Amino acid sequence: MIRLGSMSTQTLVDSLEEGIPRLMKEATVPGLAITLIREGSMVWSQAFGVRNRVTQEPVALDTLFEAASLSKPLFAYASLKLCEKGVLDLDTPLVE
Repeated sequence: MIRLGSMSTQTLVDSLEEGIPRLMKEATVPGLAITLIREGSMVWSQAFGVRNRVTQEPVALDTLFEAASLSKPLFAYASLKLCEKGVLDLDTPLVE
């Protein structure tokens, strides 16, 4: 797992560039594109792997992917991590 925490942007980018290929291999993910956003600005984008295992065509930053609805579990995970750190409380009404 790559821990984001409060690392500097360059340290985080270095960690992602080193860790993503390893994680892709472990999870048998052929390709992906990722963007890092900090304080509302895009600070890094990178494409990894191939878009087609047969043709070995590489992923580009403009590659279109079919995507599952992963935003809900990702949001739930992030919310629970914030609860774990005491930043959020699951019993607080959303209007607050």
